[in-house]
Amino acid sequence: MPLLIIMATAIVTTKIPKLVNDGFWTMAHDSRTDFAMTMLLVYLIIYGAGKLSIDSAISSS
Repeated sequence: MPLLIIMATAIVTTKIPKLVNDGFWTMAHDSRTDFAMTMLLVYLIIYGAGKLSIDSAISSS
């Protein structure tokens, strides 16, 4: 959850002003990494790390 807060802050503080000043395509190009990290985080929140993760090994013991 801390990463979700960090990513939301990064998008709001850096990408929204770029959208207003420079336009959509410049903002979209500059926010590729932020978007990818946010989508990966959402995936991990929904599906978890999987059977090969350390959490799974600890909980099955």
